[in-house]
Amino acid sequence: MSNCLVDTYVVVPNANVTKHIVDIAVETDEDTLRHSLKNPNKVVLKFPEGVPVPEEIDQFPQHTYEEWVVIRRGPDWTPPDESN
Repeated sequence: MSNCLVDTYVVVPNANVTKHIVDIAVETDEDTLRHSLKNPNKVVLKFPEGVPVPEEIDQFPQHTYEEWVVIRRGPDWTPPDESN
């Protein structure tokens, strides 16, 4: 598992999300995951400071909160009328 020094956000395909991963992440269950608008097969998971990203998904890019804010304002995550 990789080390986390701050909250870490990871966008992963749904197929890679397991109950074990959701239990480690901040999300309370699979129903509360945020899905991409353009590709609903992708979700974002948040891992709090000090909680390592599980090995099963550590090959996906890991983002800081600041990076995630930029990503989520994009068309994949925010409807056009809400992106400003």
